Amino acid sequence: MATQPFEGLTPAGNTSHTDWIVDALPPAPPGVSFRIPAGFESILRIHHPVYTSAKSPWGRLRQRRARAVLQRRADATGQVARHFIERCAVREWWGARDFALFDGSVNDVRSIDSASLFAALDGRQEIDRRSPQWWWPGDRAWFVATEIDDPWTYLASTDDLIAAVEALDLQSVRVSYDDLW
Repeated sequence: MATQPFEGLTPAGNTSHTDWIVDALPPAPPGVSFRIPAGFESILRIHHPVYTSAKSPWGRLRQRRARAVLQRRADATGQVARHFIERCAVREWWGARDFALFDGSVNDVRSIDSASLFAALDGRQEIDRRSPQWWWPGDRAWFVATEIDDPWTYLASTDDLIAAVEALDLQSVRVSYDDLW
């Protein structure tokens, strides 16, 4: 895993490579069609794992210690993350959820996890994100959408790729563009 936030990733210089997504989405929510651009054969909703909190006093102590370690790590890497995000092109989007855009390989996306905070954009509060909200390869063979408020991630692609992901040990269900969520 990368040792620095956004290691291997490059700030995007402009927003033009996201036009195909914005042009393919309807103007307002709700629904799957507002998360996934039109044109994919299949869509899979992959539910995020549910983690329960520890109930014992020792479990709560371990959680406090873990939070303290994470906070120290966030403080140490925060400047690197801020500097990276400040150099990214920003895609304006609905609900004041503008996207900081960056490019990189699939393997380099793991370096986002080493950054536990994103810099405030245009005076907004900082956002603790650990995955891209929109993610796709250059050939647009698949598209991943993770909305910060949803307890799931959408994967859109060919029937074959979706079937392969369904075979994994994940809680998932196929959905269509017409589904409310």
